[in-house]
Amino acid sequence: MKSLYSYTDEIDDLDAGIKELTDGIDKTKLKKNSCGIVFTDYEVDIETLMKGLKAEFDFPIIGGTSLASIDNHEGLRQLGVSLTILTADDCSFSVGMTDEIKTGEGPEKVRELYRTLHNAGSVNGEKEKLIFSLCSIVGTAWTDFTPDDVVAVFDQESEGIPFYGGCVSDDMSYMGLKLFDTDRTVRSGCAAILIFGNVKPIFVVEDSTKDIYGVKWEITKCDGLDVLELDHGSVTKKMMEVGLVPKDHGPATDFLSAPFLCTVTAKDGDNVDVLRAMMQVDHEKDLAHFVGIVEEGAMLSPAIMNMESIESSIKEAADRLHKAIEAEKDYEYGTVLITSCIARYCTFIADKQIEAKQLMDRFDENITLSGFYSMGEFTPKKGKEYGRLHNTFNNETFCLLAI
Repeated sequence: MKSLYSYTDEIDDLDAGIKELTDGIDKTKLKKNSCGIVFTDYEVDIETLMKGLKAEFDFPIIGGTSLASIDNHEGLRQLGVSLTILTADDCSFSVGMTDEIKTGEGPEKVRELYRTLHNAGSVNGEKEKLIFSLCSIVGTAWTDFTPDDVVAVFDQESEGIPFYGGCVSDDMSYMGLKLFDTDRTVRSGCAAILIFGNVKPIFVVEDSTKDIYGVKWEITKCDGLDVLELDHGSVTKKMMEVGLVPKDHGPATDFLSAPFLCTVTAKDGDNVDVLRAMMQVDHEKDLAHFVGIVEEGAMLSPAIMNMESIESSIKEAADRLHKAIEAEKDYEYGTVLITSCIARYCTFIADKQIEAKQLMDRFDENITLSGFYSMGEFTPKKGKEYGRLHNTFNNETFCLLAI
């Protein structure tokens, strides 16, 4: 599988931007089967954009809004549109998107999406080898059907096929979040690409956290996204003891980046570390609100993330992926997809290119780098005991996929 990449920062004159995007793709390099992935600034006229791309390309394209994108030409980019085309003779792509997901409809619509794509793409009972997915879950649907539930549905339906992608983003106002294909745009929905055939995905995940607190609590009571008790005690008091919450706090304390390692038990009994972002401690209700489901019995450890830990860990992650690619002698990799969290982006006060710089010159020039800053990341993670991959939803992580 190969990939072709194009980018435009011409979003005010969208006709010119579409021409730049399409002119940037060498159509003579397209192979038998292709599909496209678009990441775009949230203020772009998506209907016009996708109408223009549909007129130029006869294969399916999905995409989503993003605060910023990453490539191996300029690194981190903002206020533009990227187009990545996956193309292959020995792979096929089954691509689709739900319509608008409303409260109560999530499991059914995502299950229907998977089954439709699997049935359309499978030949003689063949299983897909990889699932790439974007989702946007906002409004009342967020509390009813979370990104963790998206992962769970795909994992159950596909019987554990590796699942990678993330949640679309905007300027953190949540007002610009959009998910789309060439015909539709939704605020709350799920899109997916099922990849069949000769593909050997490699996953590298980096949390970039440091443990400076030295504590680990058991979640002894919780409800969905909210932790109600830690070690059978007060959430607020536990947070105050380690200095996460000031003693002279008001009714609530809000956080932009407060990563926690959460150790959960997988279906096979193994322990898997996922990263969870705490968004608020509500002192009146004595609870902590997280982005991502928290489970009773899971272990929770506060951590920090800073420029130093990000720079060193991303360099290490890039090195690990490069070595893994070099070690695979029977498969030629053409693409590295990147999903990084917008909370990490907000940490880059001194240097917005800090993650991209660790990647740009690390891979061969025939490998395309393409990615986006998300509001939550889908990636397989290894269990701590048995080493098997488990599909997970994370916050504040940096995820790489080589295909």
